Amino acid sequence: MVYSQDLTKGIIKVPYFNVSYAGQLPMGVYGDRFGANSSLGFIAGMKNKENFTFEIEGTFMFSQNVKEDVLIPLRNSSGFIVNINGQPAAILVQHRGFTETIMIGKLLPIIGPNENSGLHIKLGLGTMHHKIRIDNENSLVPELNKPKQYYYDRLTFGFLIKQYVGYYHLSTKRLRNFTAGLEFGQGFTRGMRDYQIDLMAPYRGYRLDYFVGARIGWTVPVYRRTNKDFYFD
Repeated sequence: MVYSQDLTKGIIKVPYFNVSYAGQLPMGVYGDRFGANSSLGFIAGMKNKENFTFEIEGTFMFSQNVKEDVLIPLRNSSGFIVNINGQPAAILVQHRGFTETIMIGKLLPIIGPNENSGLHIKLGLGTMHHKIRIDNENSLVPELNKPKQYYYDRLTFGFLIKQYVGYYHLSTKRLRNFTAGLEFGQGFTRGMRDYQIDLMAPYRGYRLDYFVGARIGWTVPVYRRTNKDFYFD
């Protein structure tokens, strides 16, 4: 009979994947531009026999909570944007963003069903970029067709420092493997556009973009069998 790794007999080395969702709250100048957003994340990671974790994480941020009205130059005296048919235009303004981070963590097995579960503390370095996405329905407002909408989108990019503290759970029965915790990010970013129409100036200034979030995830560990085969659980 072939046996797989036994989580009840000590700390094991295991690669894993994690898919997660977070609700995030932008703060500081980032919060002046956007309200609460959603974030989908994906991690490819490794936990070693000392319970250190090494991860590559990517997240996609999105919402319709845009506070900054960059389309003021296109609005008439009644506050509407008029399309080529002389009717109020259906313009959808959204928040979009990405982060890419390398995370190093330590798992402290002070709680949980085995020594491979417990308090998980992580620190990461990476990049952050975000913008205002403009959806010009049926391209009825020529001023907002690409590439002209780049003059309104506030594209921002820079370095990111990220922290996380939460719970990492590998089930002894291997049926429930999950993570849950709080994350914090500090983006040292700058504007990436040579000109923004509503500012009547370049958008090249430096920013400090904060956010805090609550993230939950589903983990897929890749356990090793004694005959060196691998399988997903």
